[in-house]
Amino acid sequence: KEHEGGFLDDEPDGEWSYFHDNGYLRSRGFFHQGKKNGIWRFWNDSGKFLYEKIYEHGELKNQSYQAT
Repeated sequence: KEHEGGFLDDEPDGEWSYFHDNGYLRSRGFFHQGKKNGIWRFWNDSGKFLYEKIYEHGELKNQSYQAT
């Protein structure tokens, strides 16, 4: 599957997950009224954590990367 999550009034709402073609988690975070909100985390196609982004009402506020 490509993604999973819920809708409210035909807009993404609540927790959403997106997946790489091989089934590993690509990203996970929350939507509120169709806009990204809160912490979104991202992984590579081998399952290694890459970075996270923080959104407020769809606007990117911060981004941090995993130390290598």
